[in-house]
Amino acid sequence: PFMFRGTVKENLLLALKFHGVKSSQGSQKVAKALEQFGIGHLVNHQANSLSGGELQKTALARALITEPDVLLMDEPFNFLDHSSNQLMEQFISGFISQAQQTLIFSTHNRLQGLALAGPVISLVQGAQVDSPLINLFGGFTQDNIFDTGKLLIRLPGDVSDCRHISIDPHEIVLSRTPLISSIRNQFPGRITSISEEAGKVCVEVSSDEKFLALITHEALQDLDLRLGEAIWVNFKSNSIVAF
Repeated sequence: PFMFRGTVKENLLLALKFHGVKSSQGSQKVAKALEQFGIGHLVNHQANSLSGGELQKTALARALITEPDVLLMDEPFNFLDHSSNQLMEQFISGFISQAQQTLIFSTHNRLQGLALAGPVISLVQGAQVDSPLINLFGGFTQDNIFDTGKLLIRLPGDVSDCRHISIDPHEIVLSRTPLISSIRNQFPGRITSISEEAGKVCVEVSSDEKFLALITHEALQDLDLRLGEAIWVNFKSNSIVAF
């Protein structure tokens, strides 16, 4: 983020000046914007002395102080430590639910983006792909089976050839035993990671391939999942995006 010479306060007041707000009317707006990100103590700091995380949050406060209808954020989670990352997640969730305005952000953290956002647009070599690009596997197709080199995955009936497949982590069902159902893809594995992701639970399962599932806290408690335990990964063939 680019800062002008001067203090944090002067940078925010300049944004207001561009929008026709006088400096005498802006101090309260500045204080409110900075407190929203927990950086009120930086108000009189020189902008060129800020750390990466402080700089990121100051730039966001400067953008919000003008009350935009649409907020564009390019890689907003870069340079943030764990606590700042959580603060940014809370801000994005709150902005969407409370402000009822549009927020568009880019990210390479596909799981975090999927957990936070409503509509998700994924790009591969500049072209849009109808997939969150999580649980992404490369391989080849034969007789309606996708071979990753480690695992054979049954495809939807209308897929005859593809080089990549992706399974939405929301579509993966975890179970203690194989499900007795029409689900065509069922693989045993072990839980290698359980983590919080924007209010949801991300469970990483190591089978012949690695799978990520996003589940609710209620599902985590109901299944009583623990690290290292055996678990089954289940997903329908029509939940697969092939390209």
